[in-house]
Amino acid sequence: MSIRILCKEEFDLKAELLKMEGTIPRGYFSASQFTKYLNCGESYRYHYEKSIYSPPSEKMAIGSVGHELVELHIKSQLETKLIPEADTILESLNSIFSAVFSKVPEKARELSTEALLDIIKNIYTCWYKEVSSELSPVSSEETAYFLLDDMWPIMAKLDYINLDEEGRLEIVDLKVGKMLRDPKNSLQLGIYSLSKGINRVSYDTLLLPGKRTGARRKKEGTTLSEEQLGHIESVLSTAARGIAAKIYLKTTPDFWGCSLKYCSAYERCRGEVNKHG
Repeated sequence: MSIRILCKEEFDLKAELLKMEGTIPRGYFSASQFTKYLNCGESYRYHYEKSIYSPPSEKMAIGSVGHELVELHIKSQLETKLIPEADTILESLNSIFSAVFSKVPEKARELSTEALLDIIKNIYTCWYKEVSSELSPVSSEETAYFLLDDMWPIMAKLDYINLDEEGRLEIVDLKVGKMLRDPKNSLQLGIYSLSKGINRVSYDTLLLPGKRTGARRKKEGTTLSEEQLGHIESVLSTAARGIAAKIYLKTTPDFWGCSLKYCSAYERCRGEVNKHG
C-alpha cells in the first residue's frame, strides 16, 4: 500500500481515465463513498451506479445551514484577520436557509420555518460563544487529493484546518446532530489525515437543542498513530478493489440504515423481499 499526494490536475486526469474505463462510477473515491460501500454495498450501487438518491431530511438541512454559517464565519476571519460579529454572519441566515430547504420535500417538514430558524440561530450562537475567541483557522473548505496504491484517486473535502491550543495543526470536521463521534475510530478523519499528512484530527460537534436544553458544543480530538493510519489504508484498499470488481455485499438485516427512512434503495431491495413475506 502507498499514499501519494496529488495536485488537482493530476487527480482530474486520473479520475477521468478511470471514469472513461468504467472502473469506478465517478472515477474517484471520497469518504462518503467508502462509508456507504462499507455500510452496504447494495446501497452504494443504487446511489453511485444507478443515481437513486433520497432528498435531504429536515434534520440534514438544519445541519447544512448551521454548517454554512460556521463556514462563512471562518472564511470571514481568514480574510479579515478579525473575529466577525455574530449578527453579521446571521444576516445571511435567511438566504442560506431558503437555498437549503428548497430541496426538502414539504411532506418531510415537521417544524415551522420560524421554529427551524430559531434552532439554527441557537446552534450557531452556541458555537460562536464557545469557539470564536479561541479559533485560529489556517484554511477553510479545502479540497485535498491523493492516490492510493498507485491506482485509486481519492478526494477529501476538509471543513477547516486549525492551530490548536498547543500550536499544532489539526484537521477539524464540523458535525451538527444528536450523536457524538469518536475521532480515534473515524474512517472519515483518517482519510482527511492521509490527504494532508496531518495526524491531529478533531470532531467539532454541535448537539441539537432538546426540549429542556439549548444547543451544546462538544469538541474531541486525537492524534492518529501510524498504526491507525495503516489500518485505514488497508480498509480503503480492500474497499476500492471491491468496488472496482463490482462486489456489492448487502448489509445485515439489523443495520440501522437498512430501512425506508434512511436508504433510498430500500423499496427496490429489502422492501421487495418484505412484500412477499
